[in-house]
Amino acid sequence: MTTIGTQIYKTPPLTNAFVCAHIWLSRGFGVLPVQPDSKRLVRGFGPNMQTISGGREVDYWFRARDANLAVIAPNSAIILDFDQTEIYDQFTA
Repeated sequence: MTTIGTQIYKTPPLTNAFVCAHIWLSRGFGVLPVQPDSKRLVRGFGPNMQTISGGREVDYWFRARDANLAVIAPNSAIILDFDQTEIYDQFTA
């Protein structure tokens, strides 16, 4: 890897799926609802199926239904997921 792309968010409070979904959508990424407290996509959603495309859907799935968030990156992007800020800081040092 030669460069790190745009950093979407680094630390809380942007851990809320509702807020993050809006940020990812605004950057051109796809978002999918994941069943609460799991890593399973909501039935009917997937990279080659239905995706969330606008604010009303984000509000429905991530605020009203409290779904978890999955992100679909375009082929030109790579998402690095750091669960601990310290590891992210070491990576970027």
